[in-house]
Amino acid sequence: MDASRRDLTDAEWTRALVRRVHARELEAAGDARAAALKVADRQLDRIARLLPDALQGGLALTDVSRLTGVSRPTLYELRARYSESERDLRLALVQTLATSGALSETDLNRRLGGPRDGLSELLDSLRKQDFLEVDVEEDEDGRPFPIYFLTHHGMDLLGHWSFEEEGDEP
Repeated sequence: MDASRRDLTDAEWTRALVRRVHARELEAAGDARAAALKVADRQLDRIARLLPDALQGGLALTDVSRLTGVSRPTLYELRARYSESERDLRLALVQTLATSGALSETDLNRRLGGPRDGLSELLDSLRKQDFLEVDVEEDEDGRPFPIYFLTHHGMDLLGHWSFEEEGDEP
């Protein structure tokens, strides 16, 4: 084998070695990130379960936000996760669509810690009041499914939302 051919082979082997080293580290970082996200999701769910009693016990949402490092908009969304209040679910639904854009009912249920009883009826009610619109998309098998998104009236509803607890104003 001549020297230039050997140099080319060595260079390619070296590049492959470098790619392998980086790929291994990136894969490890990705695995660690996935594990951390699972832990974070479990802790967020824990906060959601504790939230109703904490609010009932006298803590304001701003206190909970400060103590947990979770934003108030996320706490409003979480509040509906274990709340039986239609008002909490309505706010969480409208806020989730405002922050996430168009979502299917399945995705909304997932985001709201569902399945949620009454979500279909609430979606229909908000649509009839012109706060939501429905569009149709297709899944990978070509089956149609509805997706929901806020109208300008829905954004206005969110912008003028009034909160029941003192200290919870946006």
